[in-house]
Amino acid sequence: MTNDATTVQTTGGRLEGAAEDGIVVFRGVPYAAPPVGGLRWRATQPHPGWSGTRDATAHGPVCPQPEYVPWNWLMGRNGRSTALMDEDCLTLTISTPAVDAGKRPVVVYIHGGGNIIGAGSWDAFSLESFARRGDVVGVGVNYRFSSFGYLLADEDGVERGNWWLDDQLAALRWVQENIAAFGGDPERVTVMGHSGGAASIATIMGLPEAKGLFRRAVLMGLPLGHAPYDLGRARELGARFFELLGVSSLEEARALPAAALVAAEPQLTAEASGWHEWHPGFSNVLDGVTLHREPREALRTNDAASAFELLIGWTREEYAMVAMPDVAIQDVSRERVLERLRVSFGAHAEEAYAFYAAARPGALPVNVLIDALSDERYRQSCLDVLDVWNAGGRDPFAYQLDWQTRVLGGLVGAPHCMDIAFGLNTLDAWSDGVMWEGTEPRTRQALADAMHAAWTAFIREGDPNHAAIPPWPRYAGDRRTVMRFDLVSQAVDGLVDSQRELWRRLRGRQS
Repeated sequence: MTNDATTVQTTGGRLEGAAEDGIVVFRGVPYAAPPVGGLRWRATQPHPGWSGTRDATAHGPVCPQPEYVPWNWLMGRNGRSTALMDEDCLTLTISTPAVDAGKRPVVVYIHGGGNIIGAGSWDAFSLESFARRGDVVGVGVNYRFSSFGYLLADEDGVERGNWWLDDQLAALRWVQENIAAFGGDPERVTVMGHSGGAASIATIMGLPEAKGLFRRAVLMGLPLGHAPYDLGRARELGARFFELLGVSSLEEARALPAAALVAAEPQLTAEASGWHEWHPGFSNVLDGVTLHREPREALRTNDAASAFELLIGWTREEYAMVAMPDVAIQDVSRERVLERLRVSFGAHAEEAYAFYAAARPGALPVNVLIDALSDERYRQSCLDVLDVWNAGGRDPFAYQLDWQTRVLGGLVGAPHCMDIAFGLNTLDAWSDGVMWEGTEPRTRQALADAMHAAWTAFIREGDPNHAAIPPWPRYAGDRRTVMRFDLVSQAVDGLVDSQRELWRRLRGRQS
């Protein structure tokens, strides 16, 4: 027997969710056919549907991925589980205040994870707080990544990649068709993503297909991601991957178990990368079928892109999460850091080093490395997007998270991913790492309350201002205001102008 308060009729069939602490949650909701067997490395297909009422009280599988990643020591497992991994992973987690005709705002979360880990169903990325505290319908997306989502392959005589893009577009279309039945308004959809998820959204915003799928976007860190590979490089990496797998054809690769693909991927990335110069084994490819232009250029030339309302930002020491698993990096020499800066700044490396050393009195070489690469890989990417929106006449909102963890005597600062915990109000899901050691729970939660309320206000109205934070102007004109979130938060004009000018003047590489 079903309960009308927890059942929903979708285009695929009827679902039975669970009433939990004042909201209704639907888990493992399929939005497309399982991409298994012959559908590995093929375009996302419609789900065939089901008869009767489908139980939607348990999460579906997550995309196959490694059990361990180097930053686990800092971030913990994030409430994540890889106990159930399978290529049959194209599912959603939906949290709603009520199953009714409420026409509430909707937020769709696209997770990141360096193209190698992640799941929209993990507790760290839960949207339940938006449903409970903000009267918002939340949708978390599981999709294909790593080799499953990026490998350049032949599909019926057409060479293409970017299978993740098919998945995410299919999920967004599913939301448009079905979310009203969950109490949501398809005309008030916000997409939100962090890191690789932010890069996914920025890529989608540069495509004509984005029109009508959502209205607003929240991008947290790395919105332009890694520069996409051209066909030649993607072919090289694909051929090397097949060598590591011990196969010589796509058919043989399709026949391998998923675990074999996961096991081979770290070696491919290691071979493609240099010292603190990360190049993923699998990434976006300009295949001429799904992607024709580099996302940065697509945003600049797509007049419709800046029509989306935008909230975007970063943490102050983004790169610390990547750098600090290498404990020896704390004692890195000035010459070693200069060697890395020459990759970005060429003959201007000494000038760049002096800039970052002066900006942080008493800076060690490791501080210079973290601050410079936080700019290169994260902050400058955000500033590029801000410039596009300003040029399009739709001034966005920008933030920087400054709140500091005490780990390693303060060297970690405010690392990559920390803004997820505060913005989504999921602090507890990150509690098994060392990130919070030595900090006060009450002040952490107070900051989470403030940021989460800002994210909720933006999702609801397109403006993050609310009574518990100082006035937050848009990033516009010569002021270029950024909201700095910390124990004492404040809006600061030109907060990162000096870094912005350095990179533009020295023409540092942005990849």
